[in-house]
Amino acid sequence: MDIDFHIAAPDEWTANKVAAAASELGYRTSIHWHDREDRENNADPRTCECTMRMEPTYDGVIAAQAELDGIARPLGAYCDGWGTFGNVDMPK
Repeated sequence: MDIDFHIAAPDEWTANKVAAAASELGYRTSIHWHDREDRENNADPRTCECTMRMEPTYDGVIAAQAELDGIARPLGAYCDGWGTFGNVDMPK
């Protein structure tokens, strides 16, 4: 299933650097503001969402978080959790 890992970044430049490095490792990436107020004020903090299709095992999720944190920490960002929407096909 698709697992979304969230990387908290202090600014857009950092979020883009994290996204580029994560993309090289096979993650699909997108960048969002932390919350609605940040978006409305065009504030700097961003979240880089890194998505990987994987079996949702404890060891797999922990390994992916460690991998992404290893990319993020030297840039001043950090892994801020993960989640999934279940990836159920919706009826048409």
